[in-house]
Order: sequence, then structure tokens, then C-alpha cells
Amino acid sequence: MIIAFLKLRRSKNVLKQAIRTYKKKAKYLSSSEAAEIRELIKKLNEAISKKDAYLAKDLSNSLEKLMKVYLKRSVFGYLFETTTSLAIALFVAVVIRQTWFELYEIPSGSMRPTFKEQDRLVVSKTQFGINLPLKASHILFKPEEVKRGGIVIFTGENMDIADVKTRYFYIFPGTKQYVKRMIGLPGDTLYFYGGKIFGVNKDGQDISSFYDNENFDSLEHIPFIHLEGKTLSPKNGKKGGIKPVFIHQMNIPIAQISPHSRSDISKQLLVSPKSTPVDKQTQFDLYDLWGMGNYATARILTQDQVFELYQKQNLKKTDFYLELTHHANLANAKVQEDLLGRARPVVGSYVSLLPLEQNHIEKIWQNMYTARFVMKNGYAHRYGLEKFYTSSYQNYLPKMRGLIPDGTYEFDKGKAYEVKWQGLTKELDKDHPFAQFDQDRFYTLFNAGMEMDVRFIPGRFNYTLNPARYAYFKDGDLYLLGAKIFSKEDPTLQEFVKSELAKSQTNRYPPFIDSGSPRKLDGSIDRAKIEKFGLTIPEGYYLVLGDNHAMSADSRDFGFVPEDNIRGVPSLIFWASGSRYGEPNQISYPLFTTPRVIIWLLASSIFVCWTLVHRRNKKDLLSS
Repeated sequence: MIIAFLKLRRSKNVLKQAIRTYKKKAKYLSSSEAAEIRELIKKLNEAISKKDAYLAKDLSNSLEKLMKVYLKRSVFGYLFETTTSLAIALFVAVVIRQTWFELYEIPSGSMRPTFKEQDRLVVSKTQFGINLPLKASHILFKPEEVKRGGIVIFTGENMDIADVKTRYFYIFPGTKQYVKRMIGLPGDTLYFYGGKIFGVNKDGQDISSFYDNENFDSLEHIPFIHLEGKTLSPKNGKKGGIKPVFIHQMNIPIAQISPHSRSDISKQLLVSPKSTPVDKQTQFDLYDLWGMGNYATARILTQDQVFELYQKQNLKKTDFYLELTHHANLANAKVQEDLLGRARPVVGSYVSLLPLEQNHIEKIWQNMYTARFVMKNGYAHRYGLEKFYTSSYQNYLPKMRGLIPDGTYEFDKGKAYEVKWQGLTKELDKDHPFAQFDQDRFYTLFNAGMEMDVRFIPGRFNYTLNPARYAYFKDGDLYLLGAKIFSKEDPTLQEFVKSELAKSQTNRYPPFIDSGSPRKLDGSIDRAKIEKFGLTIPEGYYLVLGDNHAMSADSRDFGFVPEDNIRGVPSLIFWASGSRYGEPNQISYPLFTTPRVIIWLLASSIFVCWTLVHRRNKKDLLSS
């Protein structure tokens, strides 16, 4: 049955090709030659209609031979026809991918757990508008269709994103597309607290409920990638000496540090809380913006490192300590050498230390997550970045203790997985070395588990790089790795908070304690606080964040996304293991929208017209 079906399908293709070729070149044939070809075409059509696969196969072979004799194409004609067909097919494919739908493969872990590396998606390009192919522009756009909490696909054209150029089908120049979650719409003002987002829209209405639903339950959001921000020096700055720098968060220049010497530094805050001028009487700093002071970056230090760095003699002695770097500020800005030995102005920050008891270590291990990484000859490197790891780079790769088989691995919520073919994962057995707790592996994976670079592990010659690990308070509890590690009743945390408050009484030290949610005692939103300290999205722009903040370059890095760059939404995960198969974890978009109806009607009309023309040509030929 299958063989007969394939034979019949081939015969149909031969018939179509013969009709097209005959229609183009019949004028070059004699009347007898034309009649012979028409007769064979009619017989083949009758055999196909009767589903006589074997007769159709014999007739199609005879027709192909006859066409080669009477309608043999020249080399130039063959090349021209092939090139034209290929160009038309590529053009149609690009237009379809840009304006209708496309298949998309996830290249990185920036959207975990919603999407993982090598997941395949069906992306609808008609949810919000009708895109102009190969341009960051729309023929039609419906901004009311863009929803907070949904996932969007956008192009990086005209945005401050590195390595953004690409080519479609290796021919058409274009820009890469990115997938992130839609967080803020034009006019929204947002504030970060406790890993969650609170906000008001442009009309002052509370929109916090959009970020407090089932789509966000497993997600946490951090307002910065690096505590010190992205620092840029002006290209036309003074030659020699130490150049000034501009501090960027959300790709917005928020502060300037201008050193006149190593000890003489002027600082200026370039943005301020709303309706509050920055003047000598107003004491605001970087950490007041957007709730950034509610968050800290975290590392784990050994006892020797703590005493070497901080000479803390009154700390409770234990194997490990949690180092919390918090409250980035201009007040303590200074000049220091970077990793290349260059003198650079940097923002100030404060550091707090928290002893880790055995129960804290166990909780951290039970919630450990890492980037996907490849083990080779005992060394680990980040998945997807193999081309950067030359033999000279091996000195920066972490070496894992124990007999770890070569392969691709990842940690997720304390469980170790091996990554198999096409991104499928399998949880490791309990006796696998990676699945077993080991103090050295615990220390290495926490400090270097995201970057897979030993320069993020505290060492004798490097204490400057903070890994992508973040801590924050929520309702009095201290969270790490997205989990509650210290409860408010924990004596260790209570002693820590007491110590932080004591330090704040003796100097102008901002303690790292729970500053409280932006809600009033009655549960209503503190609109005044959010409007004063929140991040406002400009008109015509959107705020997008990755679900995996520790591995995501998103609006925190490249800034707000212009409306023209929004291209569509992922509507289906068709390749993934487990429960993620199907509709992605996002709000429900309406099935019928104006752009979608227009595109489907247009595509249907083109298909119907093509079918009618093809049938008419076939009918004219068979009836002649």
C-alpha cells in the first residue's frame, strides 16, 4: 500500500511538470509531436484518477522519456529555471517566516524553565500585527494585543546588542531574533521587591496582579545583571590619566563618575526619583532606584577567605559563609584596577557576611541550579560556547573532583541531569558522582555554576568578580536560588539583622535587611512609593526579561525594546521532554486577531487562485 502510494505520488509530480513544460514550449513542437505528448498526458491523468499506481508509473516513465526527446532543456535553460525556482522558493520562505509563522530553536538557557536549550517552537508572526519582511517595522500593528506576562519574539535591529547580524538561508541579510517574557508596557512604572514585580500603569492603576499569577509562580525577577551596572567611557574622553565612566542600568545612563585623581572623584546621579530634584539637600543614591537596594549578589567563601579578606574575629566559626554584596552607591565610588590592570572608576558597595550552618548548606544544595555544561577530561565548560574554549582557555575552566564521565550535564532544583540526544534529559542515579553532595563540588557549583569560569571562584589573586547568584528578602525571609534558605525565625538570620541594624546606627551604612514590600498595611499598593522610585517604560517601548535572570541578556542589558521590533509569539513547543510539550507557560492570547485574519485570508486567496489557474491549464490541455 505504501509503495503504491509513493509511486502514484511520483506520477502526479511527473504529470504536473509535464503540463508546465508543455505549456511553455508547445509552440516549438510539430503538430504530430504535440499530439503525441498530449495523448500520453491524458492517459497518465486517467491512470492517476483510477489510482492505478503501476500503470501510472509506466506511463510517467514513457512521458519523461518523450519529454527528453522533444522538449529537452538546454544547460542554460535548466540553470535558469532551477535558479529562478530556488530564488522564488527562498523569497516565499523568507516572507512566510517574517509575516506568518516560523520554526524556532532555543539557543540558550535564558528562558529556563519555560524553554530549554534545543527546544523547538512554532512562532506565530500574526499575533500583534503584520510585519514588514526583513525590516524592524510593521504594515499593521495592534498594541492592545501585547499582554504583560506573555512571551514575545523580537528582532535586535537598531538595538544595542552585540553580534546581532545574521543571514537568512545564508543569503538574505537580517538580524537575530530573541525570545523573552513581556514585563512592562509603555507608560508602566515598575518596582522590584522579593523577586517579584509591583507596578502601576500610565493611568495609575495597580497592575501588580499581572505578576502574581500562576505564570509567574516559578519565576523570580532581579532588577540588574551586575550590581555595578555596565560602565562605559566616552570615546572622545581625555587621553592619558583615568577616564570618566557612565554607569548604565537597563541601558540607561544613571550616573557619572569623573576622577580627577585617584583620591579626587566627582560623582553625579543622572536620574532621580520622580518629582524629586537631585540637589544638595536630597540624599538619594543608585540603590534607591527601582528597588535595587532590595537585592544583593552572593558568593560562598571559606573560613580562610573570610578571615583573609575581612579579618572578622567575632564571626561564628563555620566551614562556609555567605558573602552578600549590596547597595551599589556613588558615595563610596573609587578608582581601582580591573582584571587587565587598568585603573577604572567603580561604584561603591557594601558587604555583609552570614554564617552557613549545615541545614543552610543542605537547603542550598537541594535548590542548586546551574547553566548547562559539558564535561571533558575532568573540566567543565558552558554549553554552546565551545568555540571560545581553546587550549589556552583551559586554565579558566573549573575542574570537577571525582571520576565524572564526559558528557553534557545540568542541575535544576537540586537534581542532576545528563543531557542526551537533541536536548532530552535524564535524571542521574543517586550513585552518580554529580548526584552526591561533596563540599568542594558544592562550593564550585555555587560560585562558578553559571559562568563555568574559575575567575568567579574567590581566590588569592581575585576577589572582584561576583557570579550570577542573587539574594533578597521577602516577608522577612531570606531567599537564595529562588528558594527560602533562611526563615525569619532562624536565629542565624535574626542575629544577622540585629548586626546590620547596629552598623547602621554608627555610620551612614544602609543595612541589608527587609525594606518591606511596596504595599500598605491594608494590602493596597503604595502608589506613591512606586511612582517615586519605580522604573517607567517610555512610550513606544517595552520591557522584556528572561525567565532565567542568571543567564539572560535582556532589557537589563540592552534596554527597552522598540515597538517596531516586536515580531510575534511562540504558540507551541513541539519538541521538548516532559510536561513542557504543548502551549508555553504564558498568558492566553486570543486565537483570532485582525492581523491573523488578514494574513490567513490573503494566504487562502493566493492558494485558491493558484489552484484554479493550475486546474484551468490542466483542463485546457486535456480537452484539446
